[in-house]
Amino acid sequence: MLLGMRSCGICGIARLVGVACVGVVILSGCCRPAADVVLVQPFAVARQREVHLTAREAYSWRDGERQKCLVVFALPGSEWGPPAYRLYLDLPAGAGASGIGSGDAAARGFLLQETGQYAGRSNLSGGSLRWRKRWLSSELALVIDTTAEDGTRVHGAARLRERPQLVKHFEQLHAGDVATLRGDEQ
Repeated sequence: MLLGMRSCGICGIARLVGVACVGVVILSGCCRPAADVVLVQPFAVARQREVHLTAREAYSWRDGERQKCLVVFALPGSEWGPPAYRLYLDLPAGAGASGIGSGDAAARGFLLQETGQYAGRSNLSGGSLRWRKRWLSSELALVIDTTAEDGTRVHGAARLRERPQLVKHFEQLHAGDVATLRGDEQ
C-alpha cells in the first residue's frame, strides 16, 4: 500500500512538471509565427489589395556594420508551404531604427513576390524600421512600416533568429538583386 501511494505521489509530481513545461513552451512564444505582416497593394485586384502574411522563417545575420534580414512567407493564409514572398532587409547594425534610403546610415531592402500575377521584385523606397535584441534571447525583434516603389505598403513585425548561413545562401542565389540594392556595378 505504501508503495502504491508513493507511486501516485511521484506520478502527481511528474504531471505537475509536465504541465509546467507545456506552459513554459506556450508562454515562450515558440508556437507563434516568426513574422506577421500585411501587404497593402493599391494596384491589385480587390481580393489581393490587402494580403495578410505569416511566416515560420525569419533570419538575420550581422555582417560587419550591417544587419542582414530575410523573412520567408508562404501563400496568404498559410504559415507552411513553398516560399511565395521573401522580404530582404539590409540595416545599419546597432542603430535600432532607420528610415529607408541610400547611404551607410539608411536601411534598404526589397520584396520578392515569387508566384502569381504580381510576381517580381519591388525595392523599398520609404518608411521606417525599428529593431532591438530581445531580452534573454539571441533573436532580433523587428517592426516594419515601409512602402515599395510600386506603392505596396508592408507593415507588421518579425522575430528574427541568427542564421548567417541561410541569409548568405539567399544573397548568393539573388546576388544580382542584392548588388543592385547596394548600388554595386554589375
